[in-house]
Order: sequence, then C-alpha cells, then structure tokens
Amino acid sequence: VSEATLSFLQSAGVRTIELGVESLDDAVLRKSARGHAAEETRAACLRIRRFGFHLGLHLMCGLPGQSAISFYQTVQEVAVLHPDFVRIAPTLVLKDTPLEKLYQHGDYQPLSLESAIGQCMESFRVFHRAGISIARMGLAISDEWGDGSEKLVAGPWHPALRHEVESRLVRETIRERIYREEMGNCLFIHPKDVSIVVGEGRKNITYWKQTTGISIDLVRDEN
Repeated sequence: VSEATLSFLQSAGVRTIELGVESLDDAVLRKSARGHAAEETRAACLRIRRFGFHLGLHLMCGLPGQSAISFYQTVQEVAVLHPDFVRIAPTLVLKDTPLEKLYQHGDYQPLSLESAIGQCMESFRVFHRAGISIARMGLAISDEWGDGSEKLVAGPWHPALRHEVESRLVRETIRERIYREEMGNCLFIHPKDVSIVVGEGRKNITYWKQTTGISIDLVRDEN
C-alpha cells in the first residue's frame, strides 16, 4: 500500500480500501503464510487514513497458531486503529488449499463452532462499543451454482453466523438485566428484531425461563 498506489487510486475516484489484515500477531501471520507483518499493516492503515480513504479491515479467528487471546489482542488493536468498518470470519478448511494439507496431516485443528461463535461475540462487543461498523461476520462460500458446501472440508461454518452471534448477545444481555432486577417480564422489541431476540426455535425464551425462572412476554413495538 504505497503512497504511489494510494495517489493513483485517489485520482481514479476510489473512496474505500479494504485490507486483509487477518491478524496483528506476527507469529500467526508467519504460520499462515500471509506475507506481511503486523507493523506493515499498522503503517498501511495510517497512510490510507492520511489520503482520506474510508478504511475496512478483514479479521479471522482460528488461524494456524492463533489462540483466543491472540485474536482478542488483535481485535483490541484494530479497535484503536478505528477503521470505518470490519469484516470477521472464522477460518474454514476449503478443498485444494494448503490449509487442507495441514489439516489432513494433523498439523491444523479448526475451531469448534461454539469456540468460533464465542470469539466472534467478544469481537462484536468490542467493535460495537467502539462505534465501528461490522459489515459482515462469517465467510460466504455460496455461489451461483449452490450453497458452496462442497468446498468445505472442515471448520466452524454456520449459514447465518451473524444472526446467531447477535441472538446470543441479546440472550446474555437480557439474562443479566433480569438477574440485576433491571427489568420485569415484559420485553418491548421492534418487529424487525424479533428473530434475533427470540432465537432459532425460540431457544432464547426457553433459556431465560430455565436460567431465571421468569417467563418473558414479548411486545412488538415499532417505536
């Protein structure tokens, strides 16, 4: 991301630049053969900002050699860089890739779906509180020929990852407010948020009843 490149893009009318950062942990970047170091990413972000572009950063959890702590530290650092938006994807093992060979040889173990959801939840909290938009969560492997499932060898793929992450965040938030006696048993929600609040198969409603003993009544309210 040289100044010459940025100047050319600026003159061509480009307004937004997205970078495949993935991690700001040099050890993880080396194991993932990313071909760049964390400091190069930080410097590139500063140059992009100086030229006045909107900045989007892509992050991944579950990369080779990446612990949950490493991912969380990357999320915290990216929040300080304060891009305009981020995209977050758990690492998937796809066919005919070097990662597939590592997986087949036992040298790489993908995250479980639960671990991936947990890490995505933590990153969602950080970026939401920092006022950074989350443009996408999860990898789209579908194409015009189908859902893309034939490309997947292993890994925490979910067809609606962001919905699941947001639904669980709502579930935890409401439970905590019930415990702190900050709300009764009536919850007003906008109609467009019903599926996130209720959860797949109304599992959030069931969860609140089982963990707090309170049956939550939902009231749809466009206000």
